[in-house]
Amino acid sequence: VVVASGTPADDVAGGAGWSVDGDDVSGWAEALDRALGDAEARRVAAAAGLRRAAEFSWEASAEQLERAWRLALDTAG
Repeated sequence: VVVASGTPADDVAGGAGWSVDGDDVSGWAEALDRALGDAEARRVAAAAGLRRAAEFSWEASAEQLERAWRLALDTAG
């Protein structure tokens, strides 16, 4: 995946792919060229994407929510 750096999409991608300045036309072209033309880089990015996607599973989301609630309750006393 190719995303604009410093955007919410960049946060969601979490390094699984290519992050390019939104105004950098040549950077976008280079990232797209690499994504389409470099099978090994694409394989690495795809594997990273699958690991990143697992962080957004229902189970992972529930665990994060539980931690947040416990922290809030512990902080409140």
